[in-house]
Amino acid sequence: MNSECASTDDYFFSPRAAARRILIDQLGQETATRNRNFAAGFIRRIKSQRIFTHPILDALRDGAFDRDTLAEIHLEFRNAVVTVFTDAILAAQLQSRTLESRFGPASHMVVRFLLSLNLLDEFGYKPGIGEESYFRGHPWAAHFCMFDEVLSELGVDADARAAYSESDGARRVRLFIESQFSDYLGLLVVLASTEETAMVICPAMRKAAAHVGIDVTRGYYFVHGTTADAETRAFDDDHQEDVAFALMHAMTPTDDRRACRLADDYGQVWLQFWDDLWTRVEHRRIRPLEA
Repeated sequence: MNSECASTDDYFFSPRAAARRILIDQLGQETATRNRNFAAGFIRRIKSQRIFTHPILDALRDGAFDRDTLAEIHLEFRNAVVTVFTDAILAAQLQSRTLESRFGPASHMVVRFLLSLNLLDEFGYKPGIGEESYFRGHPWAAHFCMFDEVLSELGVDADARAAYSESDGARRVRLFIESQFSDYLGLLVVLASTEETAMVICPAMRKAAAHVGIDVTRGYYFVHGTTADAETRAFDDDHQEDVAFALMHAMTPTDDRRACRLADDYGQVWLQFWDDLWTRVEHRRIRPLEA
């Protein structure tokens, strides 16, 4: 077994820091510095995409939509990414096995460990020790389940969710994500992009939900945001940084161009989704955008 897998008692108090440190050690300092610089530029590239300043975000923040329109927006978002997001993380954990040929036996377990922190959150586990000195959590606290609860509060029951016919744009986003399921680097690019956009989209949708009377102090919107957001108990920025570390760890110089191209292509698919949705709902605003 690799020395990287050896247990050290103090690691158990900071699992995220331990995993990130091992990933850097596996790369070596010179390669890690080069890859971290690339990853930082890569994230800046994602943040420069037009989705981050899309007019639908201002409309959502300003409470410009009624419950019916907001339900439609949620249904489209659900079919585009919510239904497939944890599938993509699980697929990345599976495909991380390709790292063994580069870093040695069991080396991929470090990335799996790090990405599991995201999955634990996604699946409804909570930080802390319960009465049985074990994990705390509940299946209905899974983010997917809580998103569906928001839809129920918006008047969209399980039958209506199952019967909903998604737009071509939503289908293209989901199919793009699924097309990367056999490609470890492609999955990390998609996950990094999705985590970044979620930190802009989810707070805007939370404000829109609050405007129509949804209780956002609990459920889905209480666990989406950043650790700096006093209105939530969210860790999206931690998860984004975890994916960025996994991407940094996976990169080689020959991957730079492909990673950037994939991010641009995915960004265009996402942008088309929001452009199409904005065209459908812009005229339904119940109040104009604030100047």
